[in-house]
Amino acid sequence: LNANDFDALIELFTPDGALQPPFRRPIVGKDNVLRFFREECQNLKLMPERGIAEPTDDGFTQIKVTGKCQTPWFGGGVGMNIAWRFLLDPQDKIFFVAIDLLASPKELLKLAR
Repeated sequence: LNANDFDALIELFTPDGALQPPFRRPIVGKDNVLRFFREECQNLKLMPERGIAEPTDDGFTQIKVTGKCQTPWFGGGVGMNIAWRFLLDPQDKIFFVAIDLLASPKELLKLAR
């Protein structure tokens, strides 16, 4: 994602994979997710810091990664705390990923100013 190479990124998803951005409904299907990446994710800088992976009983793998995200909208020096929650299928393709904004209401109000 940091390289804006969305064509390579989308190949990590299953055909019916889904992405749930903060405060939005899931976006389902590779074409729809790719459209979202191209329209909404230009020039993001993701900085993962730590993660944990756990297998599920049905062959999937749950992964939670926490870190920061810098966006052009808030200025280059502002890093928002983010969690990414992945569900990988048995072939290690992304079946679902949710992005959680880990900010307090007070922090969000500061950004609105």
